[in-house]
Amino acid sequence: MGLDECIKSSLRFALRNRKLWIFGFFLNVSLGVGLKVPTGSDELAEVSLAQVSSIFVRPPGSPIWLLFVLLPVLIFMACVSSAALIEAVGRNRSLRGFSPKSLWEQGKRYYARIFAISALLYIVVWGMLLVEVAFLSFLSTLIDIPALNLLLAAVFLLIPFLLLAFASIIVGNFARRACVLDGKGVFESLREGVRLARRTFTRTLTIWLVDAGLSIFAILLTLYVIGSLVIGFAVLGIAWNPGIAQVLGIITVLFATLALVAVKGTFSSSYWTLAYCDLQETR
Repeated sequence: MGLDECIKSSLRFALRNRKLWIFGFFLNVSLGVGLKVPTGSDELAEVSLAQVSSIFVRPPGSPIWLLFVLLPVLIFMACVSSAALIEAVGRNRSLRGFSPKSLWEQGKRYYARIFAISALLYIVVWGMLLVEVAFLSFLSTLIDIPALNLLLAAVFLLIPFLLLAFASIIVGNFARRACVLDGKGVFESLREGVRLARRTFTRTLTIWLVDAGLSIFAILLTLYVIGSLVIGFAVLGIAWNPGIAQVLGIITVLFATLALVAVKGTFSSSYWTLAYCDLQETR
């Protein structure tokens, strides 16, 4: 399966299986609180959903404890949704519809392993950044380093962090699919993700670049849709009733944003799952 067919199949799956959008939504919505199960380039939720919800949904001055209540729920839903969407595409290459209830049950089976894979990758990536920051801080206390040289050193040390973060995205995507589709354990899945990424580096890099480009396009499309709706309802408010137009505008923008976030999450998961299956068959 070529990349073009992979994109078309993933898009068909995302658009035709609207009952699975709930999984795509929760897969992306964790970005709104700074968490996610990485699926590649999922900035769409961070740009659109988090901003819209912070304006229209989240009340000002929300107690901090509410965040700690929501975090475990969002993490659980993101992990279950990730496994459910992988199961839906990977077990049925014809991309026919699935029962959300059965997928929910399947997703719960893999929750702990999906969470462990993501947690380990985050610990490694952010642990490296903390070590680099601590090293620079310790060095600056021992030696009087000019500010410019310290900045250059920070930029130099940022490069391996970014490379490791990039590698963790790809390895994480492959590891989660090895876990769900091949029934591997946490560390075995991570090893399989590393092996597959190394053996198919060029194709994997192309897959990621295409996903990144599609994510940028999705962000621009979302901003265009939201902007068009805002302008349209603003004109409606001037010509008709400002209060009613504002309420209708908020509801329409919110639902349009939620739908786009859900489609993007479903598409991106499907895209990486089909790519994983194809790489496993052709390597």
